[in-house]
Order: sequence, then C-alpha cells, then structure tokens
Amino acid sequence: MATIQRGTSSAPIVMGVLVFALGLPAALCATVCATAVTVGTLGAGAGVGGFMIFMAFAAPILGLVGGIMGKSNPTASGACLLVAALLMLIETIAMFSVLALIAFILAVIGGILALTQKKECVEA
Repeated sequence: MATIQRGTSSAPIVMGVLVFALGLPAALCATVCATAVTVGTLGAGAGVGGFMIFMAFAAPILGLVGGIMGKSNPTASGACLLVAALLMLIETIAMFSVLALIAFILAVIGGILALTQKKECVEA
C-alpha cells in the first residue's frame, strides 16, 4: 500500500478563507478600476483591463482552493496560496488596493504554513 502525507494544521484552511473573503471585494474594486482604464483609453487598454479582471478574480479563488487542500495535500496547498499571493501583489501594485495587500500578506503566511506544517503518514 502507498503512504500519503497529510497536513496536521488547520491554519492554511483559515488563511485560504480569509484570502478569499478579503480578496473578493478587492477583485470587485479592481474590475471597476480596470473597466475605467479600458473605457478611459477608448479601447487602447482592453487587454490590460481584461487581464486585471481575470487576475483579480483568480487570486481569491486560488487562495480558497489552496486553503481547502491544506490538510489533504499540503504541498499543492502551499503552491496555490503562494501563486495567489503573487497575483494579489500584482493587483496591489497596479490598483493600490489595501484589501489586496492584506490578502497578499495572509496568502504568503498561509502558503508558508502549508509548506512547513508537520505532516503525518497515512496508509491509502
């Protein structure tokens, strides 16, 4: 039988939910700002606006998925949370969003906790 390593901490789950809860309002704000940029430049920034909208909504969803996987697959959980953190950082820099900055910090902490948490071996 194969052994599977599972995480023992609930911290990544909590961090993932917080990233989603704070990142979603930040994403809504980013979409309004990206739409304003696109309309304000008469279509010249349409690609940038579309990318910002995609990135703004992808980050909190990745954070939530990463948090949910915190116990079952800690390595993938940490990777998802850190990718979400990177997207939140880009959103923070582009849109100057305080909520995205807080979600970025929580995603980094959650990703590090997911990767470094104590693991237990379970028979599959």
